[in-house]
Amino acid sequence: MRTSGGHLRIRTDEYLAVFDRQFVAGAEPADSTSSPLADSTSSPLADFLERIDELTDKGESLKRGDTSCVSRLQWNGKDIVIKRYNHRGLFHSLRRTIMGSRARKSWLHAHRLMMLNIPTPKPLAYIESRKWALVWKSYLVTEYAEGENLHHFLRDKTVSEEGRLAVVRQVLEMVERVHKNGITHCDLKPSNILVTGNGPVLTDLDAMKVHRVGWVCEWSGRKYIERFRQRVSNGFPRPGSTLSTTLPSTGSTNSPPPTTTFEGKQASSGPARQVRSPQDARGRRSGNGSALG
Repeated sequence: MRTSGGHLRIRTDEYLAVFDRQFVAGAEPADSTSSPLADSTSSPLADFLERIDELTDKGESLKRGDTSCVSRLQWNGKDIVIKRYNHRGLFHSLRRTIMGSRARKSWLHAHRLMMLNIPTPKPLAYIESRKWALVWKSYLVTEYAEGENLHHFLRDKTVSEEGRLAVVRQVLEMVERVHKNGITHCDLKPSNILVTGNGPVLTDLDAMKVHRVGWVCEWSGRKYIERFRQRVSNGFPRPGSTLSTTLPSTGSTNSPPPTTTFEGKQASSGPARQVRSPQDARGRRSGNGSALG
C-alpha cells in the first residue's frame, strides 16, 4: 500500500486500486504498512474491495448490460456510483491489460476535465480486478450527481422551449471548451450529459481522446460536435419547434479560450463550475446511471 497527499494506492495479486484520500477517510486499516486485504475484516476499505461485486449488484441499479453495470449506493457516508466494466473474454482482458482499463482511462480523463474546470462527476476511485496478471474487470467510483440526462430533459413537458434551448447552448459551449483543449469525447450523445442545478455535466469518459496534432483535433472535434448537434435537433419532440433552426452552428459559441492544458498546474480561465452535491433524486428520473452507461 502506498500513500500520497491526495491518493491511496493499493496493489496486491488480485487488485490494483487508487482511492481519493477523502473518500476513504476513516476506512483505512489501522496499520498503514500492511496490506488492507490481508484480513478481510481489518478495515471497511478491505471489506469494500472484497465485496465490490456484491455491493454493485445490491445497489440501486442504474444500468445493467453485457459490457457494464452501474449502481448507486451509500458507502462511508457518501452517495456514490460504481460502474463495473465486465469481463468480456480472454482477448479483451489481454487488450485492456496492455492498453489500460476503461476505469483507469475514465479516472484520468475525469481529473483532466476537473483541472480544466469542465464539470464531470468527481472521481473517487478506480479498481482493477486481476486474474493471471490480466485485467479481468475494472470499476470506476464517482460521486453521485443528481440530474436528468439531456435526452430526457429535452422531452420534459414541464420545461419551456426557451429553457431547453438555453441548456443546449450551455452544452455546446461546454463541448467547445473540451474541443479547444485538444480533447474529443468520442461518444457524445444526449444520454451522456447530465443536466443539473448547476448546469450540464459531462459523463462516460472512457472513450475520450487527447490529441497532440492540431488538425486531427480540429477535424475530429468538429465531426463529433456537428453529429451531436444533429442528434439534438432531430430528436427534439415537439412539432413546430424552432430548436433546430435556432441552435448555434458548430464553432459559433462564444466560450473564452482556455489558458492552460492538462499538463499545466493551474486552472483554466473562468470560475470553477462544481457538480451539485448529491441529494435524493426520488420522484425524478436520474440521468446519472444512463449517462454513465
